[in-house]
Amino acid sequence: MSPNPLATGLPAGRSSRLALARSALACAALIGIWAAAPAAAQGQAAPKAPEGFAESPRLSALLWEAAGHLTEDAASEEWPGWRARRVSPLGGGPRATLWMRFGWMDPWPVALEIRYDKEREEAEAAGPLDKLPGAAQENGSGAARDQGSGEAAGKVPGAGKDKRSGEAAGKVPGAGEEKSTGEAAGEVPGRAAKGPSKAAEASPAGKPDLSDARPFGGRNLSGASGEDGLADILEAYVRGLRGAPKALAGFREPVGRGMALSEGRALYGVRFGSPEILVVRADPGHWELAPYWAGEEGADPASSGKSLRAWAREIPGASLVINGGQYYADRTSMGLLSRGGTEVEPRRHPRWKGFLASGPRRAGLKAFAVLDEDLPRAGDEPGAYRHLLQSYMTLDRLGQARVASSDKLASRTAVGEDQEGRICVVVVPGAVSLHDFALILGDLEIYPAVSLDGGFESQLAVRRGEGWVFYQGEYSHNAFGNVWVEEYRPRLFLAAALVPATPPPADGSRGPQDAQGPQGAQGSPESQEARSAQGSSGAEGSGGAEGSGGVQESHGGQGAQGSQEAQAVPGAP
Repeated sequence: MSPNPLATGLPAGRSSRLALARSALACAALIGIWAAAPAAAQGQAAPKAPEGFAESPRLSALLWEAAGHLTEDAASEEWPGWRARRVSPLGGGPRATLWMRFGWMDPWPVALEIRYDKEREEAEAAGPLDKLPGAAQENGSGAARDQGSGEAAGKVPGAGKDKRSGEAAGKVPGAGEEKSTGEAAGEVPGRAAKGPSKAAEASPAGKPDLSDARPFGGRNLSGASGEDGLADILEAYVRGLRGAPKALAGFREPVGRGMALSEGRALYGVRFGSPEILVVRADPGHWELAPYWAGEEGADPASSGKSLRAWAREIPGASLVINGGQYYADRTSMGLLSRGGTEVEPRRHPRWKGFLASGPRRAGLKAFAVLDEDLPRAGDEPGAYRHLLQSYMTLDRLGQARVASSDKLASRTAVGEDQEGRICVVVVPGAVSLHDFALILGDLEIYPAVSLDGGFESQLAVRRGEGWVFYQGEYSHNAFGNVWVEEYRPRLFLAAALVPATPPPADGSRGPQDAQGPQGAQGSPESQEARSAQGSSGAEGSGGAEGSGGVQESHGGQGAQGSQEAQAVPGAP
């Protein structure tokens, strides 16, 4: 997601993104510059597959894991909806290209093709392979070949693509796909293709390519004996991918004293949208993380939500502002909040075990810490810090994921420590599950870490020079499934900001009080600079664009039971 002071969007041009990802991955493989995930975080967990997806849980788990390696950087420019990645099986065997097709905002693949490299020349010499699962043939001939890779596909010449999902341009989410993409007109995307691939009969090689489509296994399978046979073959290739990095951290750009921003790439887990990862690392000797609530000082919380730009203007001295924790239907925090030693929200969530603690009251304590009540360290005392924000653990200090696997996808925000003890703010604007997000954090060596509110509320503002740059999540989920809404910026009722640190007292006293809340309409001198850099208030969007209407409620996060993000957390409401 390229930063833009007025608007944010996903980068255009899959070919440039694919080239960038391939070259970056090649460099990482050659010189070994990638942060390996802790062994405990490498284990893969798959959510329950949709009904009718596959009878074998093992096959479902392998397809879910394989699909996670095919981010939109792997999307085909020629074949709408298809993504491809070259893979080598663990323990030796023929190198292959793994093709998968996806429906609209559906993370479970609709169709699968495994094309063995050693058969490519023989297959092409015999003529083009027949159509991919369910894909229509053009002009009475066999399927066209992808000129860039030599693969067969059922391309529709000139067909447009949605820039995020690869589906036909102009497609309404949830509506049927065009017949050219493999589904009957009016059919719900994700249902079984109309028939098995004929690639096996078209290939003269001894081992035919494998083709399958929903429901995986059964009559649609060719080239393997049932679901177990396909699972055996697929597992060899999936195991070959497990050692690959899940994220590239990117170069660090200084954006302030003791603070740097990097724009990396997710190589696993971001199933729709930009695979960009935004990481801000801040020296806790210079910065503190302070939480804020819109209902402070007697304001009506239900009507006091603010845009991220407003929070950035009004928080004195802030150099970074993000969305805060989750909240109930009355817009009060679901967990404890304390700023400057004053409790903003005194109620503790009974089952959330994580605290972001900043601003020690006495010398000898870490300047910033992620406190975990289930895995405490010596000296972990929430009451010994001036700033506290309670939320749920995502990755603990041993690298263990503390969230369940789910196919609910959303943009994500987390705060954690890196191995040098710096404050790390991580935002993934694309669509990723909480468990996959934990694996990405582990690969970046950012743990322990807690997640904050996700979905459309996942927002980041970073001061650069005299102005601000903004990043926006565009993916969430509700009762109807995973959703994408471009340029929607809901109001935030909870926020957190990096503000200048206050040194702890040397005499062990309680320490300074810092009860400053957000400034009023005039703001601080710093906010005046930020406002001038952002342009007129009209550029910030109307009040309706910032949170009115049903889109925020459709996230499901702000009802009486709290965010759906928390539903994937063991013990959450």
